[in-house]
Amino acid sequence: MTLRIERIPGKRRTQIRLSGAFRSEHFDQVKAEIERGGPQVALDLEEVDLVDVEGVRFLNECEAEGIQC
Repeated sequence: MTLRIERIPGKRRTQIRLSGAFRSEHFDQVKAEIERGGPQVALDLEEVDLVDVEGVRFLNECEAEGIQC
């Protein structure tokens, strides 16, 4: 299972939609999309089927940095 990453720019914030399995091997790609998204970024996790333990830690760090998950 793979992860699909889609960036959806909006007027107030950029939404990054993740679909599929989110694993530690995808962190660099997701971080790059977050950086490209600008100051207001939200992660849409509705279509995520699987998150490994490291992925949960990564998402917790994102929330601590002010990224809406």
